[in-house]
Amino acid sequence: MENRRREKPWQVDLPDQLPGCKYSNLTITEPPSWTIHYIYSDNITCHDLKIITYGIRNSDGIDPDSSTDSYIFNCSFDNGDDCIAIKSGKNPEGFYVGKPTKNVRITDCDFIRGHGISIGSEMSGGVSDVLVQDCRAGALINGLQIKGTKERGGYVKNVTVVDCQLLKITIFSKLNYNNDGEAAPEPPTFENFTFKNIDLSKADVKEPVININGFKDPAHKLKNVLFSNILLPANSKVLINDAEQVKFEQIKTANGQKPEYIVTGSTGIVY
Repeated sequence: MENRRREKPWQVDLPDQLPGCKYSNLTITEPPSWTIHYIYSDNITCHDLKIITYGIRNSDGIDPDSSTDSYIFNCSFDNGDDCIAIKSGKNPEGFYVGKPTKNVRITDCDFIRGHGISIGSEMSGGVSDVLVQDCRAGALINGLQIKGTKERGGYVKNVTVVDCQLLKITIFSKLNYNNDGEAAPEPPTFENFTFKNIDLSKADVKEPVININGFKDPAHKLKNVLFSNILLPANSKVLINDAEQVKFEQIKTANGQKPEYIVTGSTGIVY
């Protein structure tokens, strides 16, 4: 990390982690952009918040960024962009600063409207150890999503989503926005994801209910993903592109039939 930081003129010594703080019992509306965005921070707690920004462009709800130990619980989101977007710096600056976001806990939240419960797209400094538990999602355009591009660098790893009601699970590796600046020297790494006890039964089956896409680089394919005890609607499609070691167990549908699995460029897929 020290060598990387000296290579770029914008790199400066970062401050120590800011002291922890708490946001609670508030209703927040009409932000000019992202609503709550904290960066280089430690031990931030957000609970019993109502964040209402539907119809406002770029109006993310809560964005933990290059921070450690974030706790978000008992909150409701009705947003014009991502409800929660876990980030770690932006593009080349995020990669060379290399300040990851670690240990994020999101529990007992309601996601009414918005683009998604997201990791990325700015994740060039790395994101790890994320838990999403006991959450309920309504009409989110992209559902629970992990997103980046091959130019970003960094990593997303050790993500667990358990005991949730969702309408879609997506992993994006191609985005048509916010990919400016010099590319990182290698693609990101996406690995070690667990989705367990997930109710997707109300999902729209016009598109794949589970849509996962890794990177084509053989050394950076999405890997080590488990889907366990997942309830899908009838006539569901599951799409897997450019992935390794993805396992589906106890996958159920409303009509008792297996979903349609569409697998390309992948190995070690078990269903």
